[in-house]
This record gives sequence, structure tokens and C-alpha cells, in this order.
Amino acid sequence: MRYAPQHWTINMASSYEETHQRTLIAEADMILAGWAPVPAWMFKGRYLRFVQKFGAGYDKIDLQAARDNGVGVAIASGMNADPVAELVVFLILAVYRRFRYLDETIRAGQWVKSEMRAKARSLSGKTVGIVGLGAIGRAVSGRVQAFDAKVIYHNRVRLGEQEETRLNVIYCTLDELIEKADILSLHLPLTPRTRGLICAEKIARMKSDAIIINTARGELIVEDDLVEALRSGRIMGAGLDVFGTEPIGVNDALLELDNVVLTPHIGGAVLDNVGNMAVHCFDNMTRFVRGEPLSASDVIVEWEDALNKTRHP
Repeated sequence: MRYAPQHWTINMASSYEETHQRTLIAEADMILAGWAPVPAWMFKGRYLRFVQKFGAGYDKIDLQAARDNGVGVAIASGMNADPVAELVVFLILAVYRRFRYLDETIRAGQWVKSEMRAKARSLSGKTVGIVGLGAIGRAVSGRVQAFDAKVIYHNRVRLGEQEETRLNVIYCTLDELIEKADILSLHLPLTPRTRGLICAEKIARMKSDAIIINTARGELIVEDDLVEALRSGRIMGAGLDVFGTEPIGVNDALLELDNVVLTPHIGGAVLDNVGNMAVHCFDNMTRFVRGEPLSASDVIVEWEDALNKTRHP
């Protein structure tokens, strides 16, 4: 933990086993949370005052328990934006250029060059519909526009006219976006409102040659509905980095489909970004300890009462 402040005691979890985690929580002032959930019982820690997520997704953190116990919660907003956006572009191109098929056939000694003109697609000139134009959505927008794609977007709160002009994006209602997009890319947090957002009814409104890209949370899509749409040819394909159940099961229906490109939730997992993420997280934790404000985009649960917890009751 070379990025941690000097003189801090860092206890690294070595197991997801609850007894082990309870031992760590018993003396913890703060939690730096990675993939592991932060359930309600962790917020009962005698000294716990603050939880910092190593990333942006907070759906595995019990926010109500944080509020009930006066514990602050923060994320590292936007710190994964560039690597996730790069993966989005990769998935689009992999689906459009049939990367999986090309790799499998050439390894099998086949030379399928002549048939690809009728099967491959270009990103240039396509309409990319971005649902959730936050840090990641904006990073995706800039990259696909470099390929001469058009960007439409939907946010719960529309951007101002000047910001839309600056980003060269066009606002649409969700239904309009779904109907117009050649590529539907999801960049939303998982909440009760967004769970199952893309379902059979929404997919039925999409173009028949549209594709879906999901690098956010698997539960944004009703997976059975997506499988049926891909299997029947209702839409052309999908690129998925996230799933309703992770790791994905060996018998998952998605594995049977040849019009899907799958990656194991690795959008932000690049070596180049680990240091940047760690610096940002420890900076937030240091600011908390000093009573200094954090960026508003990082704060998920305020901590008005958190600093009242002391190590000497």
C-alpha cells in the first residue's frame, strides 16, 4: 500500500469469510472497499466512520445502514472513465467486425476474408445512444466521435444547451434513443429505478441491426430477454462486460451465442490506472480525517455524525 499516508495502519483482507472480516472491522476507522460487499453488519463497527469505494459502483454497499450509523460513504467518481471507455470501443468494434469469429476461424486454419464484406460493419456514420452521460459516458462520447459516429444521449437531468454544444451531443427521451440508436451503450448505476431497465419491451423498439453494449451493471438488463433477442435475431449483437450473476455460470445461455462478445467485468482493470485510483481514494480518506470537503460527485452518504465516533469512549 505504497499510496497510503505514512503512519496509517493498513490491514488487508485475505478472505471473504465473515469471521475474518469481522476481526478487521472491529478496529477499523475506515474501509477501503473493492469487489467485496459492505453489508449492514459492517457499519456496526465501534470505530467505523467512513467507507471509500475503490471505484465508482456502490450497489454492494448498504447505504441505509451507513445513514443509520452515521458513516460516510464516498466513491472515486470518474477515475475509471478512460479504461472503461476504451473497453466500450473495443466491444463495439469486436461485435461489428466479428472479432470472436475471426479469431476462432483463423486459429482453426480457415481463411474467411471473402465472406466478411457481407458480415462486418463500420462504426463510422453510426448513431451511438449513450444512456447516462456521466464521466464514463462522456469519455465514450469523445472516443466514438473520433470514429465519425453521431452521439445521442439520455440523462435523468438534461444537460444545458451550451454543454450539449460543447460535447456535440443531442438529447433524446429514453424511448427516442432506443428507437434511433445503432449502438446502445449503458452507463448507469444500479438502483431500484434502473434495475431491469432494458427489457423485452425496450428491446422490441430497437433497430433489428442494433447492438447493445453494457459495461455498467448486468442487472440493468433483463438477461433472459436479451438472450431471446440475440437468439432470435431481433437485434444483431451485444458486447457485455457485466452480468446478473458474476462470475457467469459455465452453462449460461449467453455462452451459446455467436453474436456476443463477453469479458469478465474488467472495464476499469488496467495496471496503468491502479496508482491513479489509489491516490484518489486515499486523498478522499485523508480529507475526511482532516474534516475537509470532498468533491460533490464522490459523496454518496454525508457524514455529519461520523466524526463523533472516537477511539476513546
